[in-house]
Amino acid sequence: MVVLTISRKNIFKVIMNSINFSIITPVFNREKVIGRCINSVLEQSYKDYELIVIDDGSSDKSVNILETYGQKINLLINKNNQGVNYSRNRCILQAKGKYVLFLDSDDYLTPGALESIVKLIKTESSFNHYLFSIDYRSGEKGLPVTKGVFTYKDWILGKVSGDFVHVVKRHVFDHYLFFEQFRGAEHLNWLRVYRDYGDQMFFNNSVLIVDRTSANSISQSGALVNVGVMSEQLSVRLKYLELYGNDLVLFDKNEYERNLTKSILLSICIRDFVESKRLIELLPNKILRFILNRIDNLFFSTAIRYLVITKGRLKTLLGKNILF
Repeated sequence: MVVLTISRKNIFKVIMNSINFSIITPVFNREKVIGRCINSVLEQSYKDYELIVIDDGSSDKSVNILETYGQKINLLINKNNQGVNYSRNRCILQAKGKYVLFLDSDDYLTPGALESIVKLIKTESSFNHYLFSIDYRSGEKGLPVTKGVFTYKDWILGKVSGDFVHVVKRHVFDHYLFFEQFRGAEHLNWLRVYRDYGDQMFFNNSVLIVDRTSANSISQSGALVNVGVMSEQLSVRLKYLELYGNDLVLFDKNEYERNLTKSILLSICIRDFVESKRLIELLPNKILRFILNRIDNLFFSTAIRYLVITKGRLKTLLGKNILF
């Protein structure tokens, strides 16, 4: 028998050099693609990770497929559909890794992705939050060619936006879990992280293939196609202004006014005239305030609602981001 001995000093070095990932994947009715997603993780050359998969009340065969993986994954199950934010939070509370990596169930990692992420993080080890590119953003104009630092102000002013692969130190979520009252709107939580946990290091290395062809893909949701969706979108916008409105005023008053105006129009659309009147009074622009006061009524509500729903349906049909 051969006995291997490691000194205390070397044990400490091994522990300090180890980067553990908790990979979190919420699943809802993904029987056609979930196998591809999970296999892309299991086939990684880098093995220091745990894969936490949560089924969010699927009505198809997703759970049956997930159960075939046995102990290769940490499987959690919601009895009813609770939404992606609830599911992510439940996984985060189970996570044991140093870093959390979020992987949507319809996407998949490129070969060698985790090994690449580890090597790149070690070159810039002082950050709490790392962002990595995805396939369709490779070579995108406006992104740093190799790497760069993003700030909270960049995000607030829209200089940086869109999807990235997020790799975040686990302790960050001790303070900021996702908002469970919203089905989506994860940007509300990310902005808190950007603001309070320092700049983010971005590496323009594609580590993920994105599939947005699924009907209920998170990235395809959010089109304003009915009053219910408008109402939730208004709640998201109001939360955004509550959390970040003062910063918007500080950074760019015009951007604050644009966001406030969109919230006013949404409140008129759903005929919440109490809310619309409250918001109109917050507008610094007197002329705009006068105009919006004149259309803050049932007649214009019907017209605006028709226009907004038409745009929302076009967005869904064409798969394009038609801005409201």
